[in-house]
Amino acid sequence: MSHELRTPLNAILGLGHVELAQHHSPASDERLRLITDAARGLAVMLDDILDMSAIEAGHLPIRPSAGNPKAELTATAALFQPLFFAAGLTLQVSICPDLPERATLDSQRLRQCVSNLLSNALKHTTQGGVTVAAQLSADNLLQICVSDTGPGIPPSEAEQIFEPFRRGSGQQPGSGLGLSITRALARSMGGDLRLMASNGGAQFCLTLALGPAPAITTAPKSKPVLPNDLSGFRVLVVDDIATNRLVAMAHLRLLGVQAEQATSGAEAVKMLCTNPPDMVLLDMNMPEMDGAETLKQIRALPSRTARLPIIAMTADATETHRRRYLGAGMDGYLPKPLTPEAVTEILRQFLGTPT
Repeated sequence: MSHELRTPLNAILGLGHVELAQHHSPASDERLRLITDAARGLAVMLDDILDMSAIEAGHLPIRPSAGNPKAELTATAALFQPLFFAAGLTLQVSICPDLPERATLDSQRLRQCVSNLLSNALKHTTQGGVTVAAQLSADNLLQICVSDTGPGIPPSEAEQIFEPFRRGSGQQPGSGLGLSITRALARSMGGDLRLMASNGGAQFCLTLALGPAPAITTAPKSKPVLPNDLSGFRVLVVDDIATNRLVAMAHLRLLGVQAEQATSGAEAVKMLCTNPPDMVLLDMNMPEMDGAETLKQIRALPSRTARLPIIAMTADATETHRRRYLGAGMDGYLPKPLTPEAVTEILRQFLGTPT
């Protein structure tokens, strides 16, 4: 069901973003923003349901590695600043100086937890604002407290709000999964999520275990800097569904990339033999020759063409799928529905100077 829902959702969200970037009428902008916000909400709900399914099956993936908790917190809060500003609210972040610059943690899951808490606070706060305070606890855990000036949570609902699909007595929209998933993630990372006693508003305290970061033995590889002008790059979009090709090509063209298309794996291999691009966005579920077989045939082509960055662009959005495709030799993974941020990040990872 997730795969089937993501294909039409990809069209709504992708083309909505493209139209929003190209139109400048205030009335049209507002309508398009409502469409894209609604589509993003559906995409988040799909991801939450997949996460909850993984939690119930005991397969919740945690991938700790060296990271910077300060940087992750700051970057996550920065993404929410415009949303709080638009709502007439404040968002203040206070990070204790003794928080380590490097530690072993799952940075992606940390961002997911903090994003869930900020999104929850934003929905329930109409005046005032939200404060995020991070420090090391007495037992050496990363402790992040998110406090809002909303109506608060009745003591009778203090545990109910952590149950899946339970939203408390408020009327705010949502799936009722964010807090449940965040608590499960926190406990999987050696911490917890608790509702703290508060004189006003709600205060959630998230704790996570931080491991020592490994010593730096070599200089880290710097990511290619995404140039302002991408007109020298060519990207081939391979998908049997015309709408999906249209969405991906529209995103690429907004960034100045020369986008080309192939309707099948066989057509893509033929095009690569004559005029290879700089990158391939490859759907994995095509008839006749699927993405895996297309990848195999591309890797068998001569020299430079065989080494092209090939990105799995797919509605298979589970962690199992991501590991399978990367393990099969894909260079990157781009789940549908596509967003401008995700497409830009893929280009930032794999494109350097135009050829």
